[in-house]
Amino acid sequence: MDAIGMIIGSFWGLERTRRLLALLSDDREIESVRNTICLSPILHHWWRMGYMALEPLEKLSNGTRVRLRWLHQVRFSMGDKIPLSAGPSDHLHLPPVQGSLDVRDCRSGHLILNGLVIDLTSDNLATEVSYDLLQLQWDLLRMAALCGAANAPDDPDWNTRGSKVCGRA
Repeated sequence: MDAIGMIIGSFWGLERTRRLLALLSDDREIESVRNTICLSPILHHWWRMGYMALEPLEKLSNGTRVRLRWLHQVRFSMGDKIPLSAGPSDHLHLPPVQGSLDVRDCRSGHLILNGLVIDLTSDNLATEVSYDLLQLQWDLLRMAALCGAANAPDDPDWNTRGSKVCGRA
């Protein structure tokens, strides 16, 4: 096991680390539909920025059950000095009002709130979303939110003009 394997092994244990390293070194898995979820452009952007994540709950016979989580954010800037005695839970904050981001289900029009359970399913085993990759993104996005990386400035090249969220311009 190389140095990166030793580092992540200290977080996730040797068995899970071996599985993750095998998964991440398999380009056929990483570059496949098993590593693809169709989201609106704005939701994809928020997922990439660490504002939301999908928490894998269980492996289903034809997919994976996930819970959508709006990730808590820290209110620190990159240059802030944080006392080592600071407890992470004392500095994490959800958006002020649940549903304040006004993201809605395209079919029902209901607000998508923290904790919404979604089944990601497929009729074809080869196209099911990878539970292990979802678990990895869940862990990494929570770590990013905790360290303040989710509050990094948006990519100036990203453009939402012309993008539609649930069929709205």
